[in-house]
Amino acid sequence: MTLAFLSQELIEYVFLVIFTLEAIMKVVAYGFALHPGCYLRNGWNILDFFIVSVGYVISLSALPAVVDIQS
Repeated sequence: MTLAFLSQELIEYVFLVIFTLEAIMKVVAYGFALHPGCYLRNGWNILDFFIVSVGYVISLSALPAVVDIQS
């Protein structure tokens, strides 16, 4: 692994944390999905939520398998 690759990975995780904190603060402030002014009624917030969700799916899929299931 090169230094550039490690730097890109670190930056990816830093931005994932920043977007996650932003999403959590907005959900606490606006509510999630049940009233007219909620978080998921705004297109930009939907985009943020999608980016955070995909970021976690990619991060979790990159983790090595903990348990090896054999059939």
